[in-house]
Amino acid sequence: MDKAQPRRRTPHCKPGRKPAVARLFAIALVGGFAAGCDAVGLDGGIGLDALTPDEHLFQSVDEDDPRAPPATVMRFDVPTLADASSLLSTRINEDEAIFERRRVWRTADAAGVHASIVVQSRTNGREIDYPSDMREAIRLWPDLLLKNVAFGTLYQSRNALGEVLWRRFEAGGQLCVLFQQGIGPNPGEALRRVAGYYCAPAGDAFTPGQAETVVRSVRLVDQDA
Repeated sequence: MDKAQPRRRTPHCKPGRKPAVARLFAIALVGGFAAGCDAVGLDGGIGLDALTPDEHLFQSVDEDDPRAPPATVMRFDVPTLADASSLLSTRINEDEAIFERRRVWRTADAAGVHASIVVQSRTNGREIDYPSDMREAIRLWPDLLLKNVAFGTLYQSRNALGEVLWRRFEAGGQLCVLFQQGIGPNPGEALRRVAGYYCAPAGDAFTPGQAETVVRSVRLVDQDA
């Protein structure tokens, strides 16, 4: 992956000296991922946010469910996922009036590249709430929570969908990126929550520039109703 232009990457933290990438990678491999001004593990700094819908409240539904919004193609425009298989699932949370589409990419190698994009919207057409701390988005993937997760610096960039917040993180010996954004027809209006992650193969370097390239490659293509 090509490195993104540094000027498009805005850290959301107090200025401070960043360790060299090589040193970051070495620290990550021993479970102490430290990046810039913010290095925190899930157990050390994140509490359950009430805005995160409970997993048990979601039920699988078909794509032709009358409550489903028009189909949406979700993808990362990166060559590293070319050989990965993908699976689409659709779910609904009737209590919270939330419809969810989720696509997951995986390879046969458990330590290989894997990724996912989740799009959530209200079945009643209203704006959707989601945790203000974007680290909470990792709860959308319970399998990641089974690993020792540590987050790096918070950044803001732009992709084809608009403003997006992202952080690199380390999980189970793999370097990854987590992102989240709200999108809608008007500025500041979040009719859809878009969140996702991408993990590089175990042992591979994954710089902030590479992470931003992944985040900026996210695409949603809505199909006709």
